[in-house]
Amino acid sequence: MFSLKRSVKVQKIGKAIIVLSMFVLFSFVANAGNMDNIKAGFKQANAKAVSEYFASSVDITFLDQKSTVGGVQAELVLSNFFDRNSVMSFEINYSGSDAGNNEYAIGEYKSSNGTYSVYITLNGAKQIAELKFEKK
Repeated sequence: MFSLKRSVKVQKIGKAIIVLSMFVLFSFVANAGNMDNIKAGFKQANAKAVSEYFASSVDITFLDQKSTVGGVQAELVLSNFFDRNSVMSFEINYSGSDAGNNEYAIGEYKSSNGTYSVYITLNGAKQIAELKFEKK
């Protein structure tokens, strides 16, 4: 009888570990696609799609003019940029992460008005914390 109770406990613990592992894996997979979805938003010049990944406040820099704005305002700023700079192509040239669990990417946005280097920083929650645009 003792071994039967122990066996049931082991099974419950095993199931709990499996469920927890699946949750962690799902969270990782869900966050892993954020940068891909952001890239797709830039390729389509879709500010709404990109804004789904904005943190509550975003540092945005255009040509050395930096401001910190809320997500709704950041979407408007990005939408205005896309309206004035029709996308021809967008590619991520480099991406990585730091020890603080932040991710970053450096891309190239080619538009009808020129080419821009785009720096994207995601915070630990995998949300866009910073966007920086520099004209090449």
